[in-house]
Amino acid sequence: MCHINIVFTKDKTNSALIPLYMNAMSYHSFGSNDDGEGYIMYTEGTEEPRVAKSLSKYRFKTPCWFLATHQRYKTVGEGVDNVHPHETKDFLVMHNGVFYDLGDKEKSDSKVFAEKIQEELDKLREEDKNVCPTLAIRNVLNSTAGYYSLLIVDKNTNNIFYAKEYNANMYLVENDKYVVMSTSEDNVKLAKFLFAMDGAKTMTITENYIYDIVKDFKSMRKFEKCYNYKSSYKSCGHSAYGKSYSQGSYTYYKNDKWYNYNDEEVDADGKKIEPAKDESPVKDDRYTDAEGNPISKSKFKKLKKREEKERLKREKMDKKAKDAEMKALEEKARELRERSGIAGAVDAAELPPVSGEITRLDFNNQRHDWYL
Repeated sequence: MCHINIVFTKDKTNSALIPLYMNAMSYHSFGSNDDGEGYIMYTEGTEEPRVAKSLSKYRFKTPCWFLATHQRYKTVGEGVDNVHPHETKDFLVMHNGVFYDLGDKEKSDSKVFAEKIQEELDKLREEDKNVCPTLAIRNVLNSTAGYYSLLIVDKNTNNIFYAKEYNANMYLVENDKYVVMSTSEDNVKLAKFLFAMDGAKTMTITENYIYDIVKDFKSMRKFEKCYNYKSSYKSCGHSAYGKSYSQGSYTYYKNDKWYNYNDEEVDADGKKIEPAKDESPVKDDRYTDAEGNPISKSKFKKLKKREEKERLKREKMDKKAKDAEMKALEEKARELRERSGIAGAVDAAELPPVSGEITRLDFNNQRHDWYL
């Protein structure tokens, strides 16, 4: 899926480290999400964000206090017009995931979602010109099914909102000066090394809340996850997960068959299809090879032992390859820090020791109230 990477300073002062280290994080993301890149940047002393998108990779140089990048892995919608961020009259939207009922071959689901929250806000403003934009976001999320991690900028107030549902990932790490967020856990690990946050814990963000991330993660509004799939997902040409959603609530289409929410096969009316009874004679309880041919018990054991040995060998090779990749990333990061002439962004000795665990970060219960 797409990647979203976000870095900002808590005091909104420009930093040359943000573009420097965002290059390392975004290049890592673009390696597997190379269908386009876009960014939103705020610099100190300016009220309007700098926004751009391209089918190619950007190299960031400008010192800034906020930088969010999006690396696209396309599912529906072609061309630079479907690269994030999507811009409307009042919003900038970056999305990682899938909205099941939205989009077609010409217009992505993310672009349609951005248009929907703009339409909802315009509708609400007919009754109240001062309505909070998060109300429009909540109303659309309450009625739109999907898997999503969302960054939404209000262009009028420059408030920067974040929201996610349960299945989506967003990892966060911070110190006294910087906050780093990414849908890729590996990018957060890389950022911890780059910003010398080795002792900081990696946290996740509580789902189903809309947060204002640059205002100390103030929880602005709660929303409900929607499970109601109304139109055929397959007809839009969407390839994510190989599933297509239709036939009313809690059903999906896969491999030319319909299934309910419990993964049971159903007919066109949504009724469960009972599996046909096997009337064939009971086979002898014999050991067989991969082709189903009868073999002796000892040969069967040798075969299973060989398969297990090959499986363990593959796992070992996969782990070795991943370790090598992370080591290479750390070497590149170390070179970046050496070239920048900066030994570290913070004294790691002042931070708590590494725990090795991911802590669930519930801003709502810890520090803030949310308002309906």
